[in-house]
Amino acid sequence: MKKIIFLFFLLLLSSNLHAAVIINSYDISVKFDKTGNKISVNARLEFQKDDKSDTLLLLFNSNCRIHSIKYSESNKDIHYSIGGKDTIFLELDRNTGVKDLFVTFNYDYPIEEDTVILLDRGYRWYPLIAENVESFKIEVPQNYIGLTAGDFTGEKQNTDSKTYYFESKRNVFKIPLIIAPEDYYNIKEYDCSGTKIFFYFIAGGDKPPADSINIDICSLINYFNKTIGRYQYKRFSLVETSAFPGSNLGSSIITAGTDNIKYYSSGYKEWLNMDVASQWVCAGIFPRLFCRGFWFMSISFPHYLRLMYARDTYGEDAFKNAINKLKDEYKKIVGTENEKPILGVDYPNTKEKGLALYAKGVIVLNILENEMGSKNWIKFLRYFYEEFKGKTITLDTLTDTLNKFDSTGKCSEHLIKMLNEKGMP
Repeated sequence: MKKIIFLFFLLLLSSNLHAAVIINSYDISVKFDKTGNKISVNARLEFQKDDKSDTLLLLFNSNCRIHSIKYSESNKDIHYSIGGKDTIFLELDRNTGVKDLFVTFNYDYPIEEDTVILLDRGYRWYPLIAENVESFKIEVPQNYIGLTAGDFTGEKQNTDSKTYYFESKRNVFKIPLIIAPEDYYNIKEYDCSGTKIFFYFIAGGDKPPADSINIDICSLINYFNKTIGRYQYKRFSLVETSAFPGSNLGSSIITAGTDNIKYYSSGYKEWLNMDVASQWVCAGIFPRLFCRGFWFMSISFPHYLRLMYARDTYGEDAFKNAINKLKDEYKKIVGTENEKPILGVDYPNTKEKGLALYAKGVIVLNILENEMGSKNWIKFLRYFYEEFKGKTITLDTLTDTLNKFDSTGKCSEHLIKMLNEKGMP
């Protein structure tokens, strides 16, 4: 059986997992062995360390079969230990006297047999620093396509394969990997004031209203361009998947479950509005993975942005009705045993935790906008996006920025209080 081969080159600038390490570059070569249901990976990592650094913590899939981890130049083995599920510690040589180190990983990553390969950060399929990825390329056989984050910059035809080049002038949220046969998707393209929109929908299934979806995406991009700041990429891709329900967010690329596409056809567009809004906060400005307030910034914020779009598109009454519905929904769980404060949500895996983020978090942001005043709120959003797009932030980053545009001096303090408390704010 034919093997699929593809290559990645990734550039990372800094680490949020070890304060003494700065990532310079990642060069990853991947071969897909369909008969073995695995991908074989050779990854070369360059980083800088200070003299006191003796470990490097990476996120890494625990199911990988590691063949070797070595210093590239000396070919000397590096000792490592598994630090729990999906983490690995590298024991660095403090006596090398070299601040710039090159490390090579060789391992196999198991995959499930399927027509489409769909991997993202959640799979930890590459030895991962959780932020700051810039450019890469994908090599696939002639009858396959490859997709990932960033801007598509060109294609090179090889003898029996082709290479797709992607890059980003700013860091991306994560590295999704989508490899599929060319005939698996139909593609609908739309030109939105210089931004190319691509909708990849599964061929042979129910035909979605592709033109309407692309037009709505364009309307959203134009609104956020005007209100918050210019979209960072020259392209936006929406890719349908039958592998999982709901949406999976990435910088410049969103995967949407077939269920979401059907919801859209029935008139439910909120998921699309939220997904595009995430390109400004969540997949545009990146909340630090699982830090305090991670879920609030990742979920509540883009949901409030999509309500701002609804207010601009459908009017103030539609916006107020949406806020009131969220209040009614949240009131049903106030005082119940499973109610959690927003900052107490470890993972949105229950109805109550979900409502804390999708309902109460949005209500909190509406209160914040009212307290600041709409003009200051927009000034805050514009500064926040311009200052931190392509960067990883914490809740402190958010509150420090709020203080620059809060004439009362009390908004950030009230925000933290609302995030820490149970009940209706």
